[in-house]
Amino acid sequence: MPIIRPKGGIYCFHNSVSGRRYVGMTIFDAAKAIQGAVASLRLGLHHNFHLQADWDICGETVFETEVLEVCRPGVCVARKQFWINQLKADWEDDGYNIKPASIGSLGHRSKLKICNCLECSHKRLFASGVPTNAAEYRLLYSK
Repeated sequence: MPIIRPKGGIYCFHNSVSGRRYVGMTIFDAAKAIQGAVASLRLGLHHNFHLQADWDICGETVFETEVLEVCRPGVCVARKQFWINQLKADWEDDGYNIKPASIGSLGHRSKLKICNCLECSHKRLFASGVPTNAAEYRLLYSK
């Protein structure tokens, strides 16, 4: 049985109104990474707050996505930086990428959780986990 090696990828979000771009990277499937980023943006949870703000203001329809390159996981960081430079996607060039690719969040998982239970009248984020009882909810809502 052959060994299946993950293929990383570089992908891009392009705001067709402002021209700004965000270049992202994954060590897994880039198309699935785009789907995950779109889901985060739809929920208002994307880690790049500038991209999130424009998504919220301009709407999903002005953003185009594409996979720029499929690459081996070992070269993804260098290739992401290449594409940030090539597309002028960094913050100084009026793009969305705030930090260099070498300082990226590869493998980072957010510690925020969404509470979407029947006891809450709306979705709410909790950094310390979802409260487990009504007293914890009241304490958090009173702040």
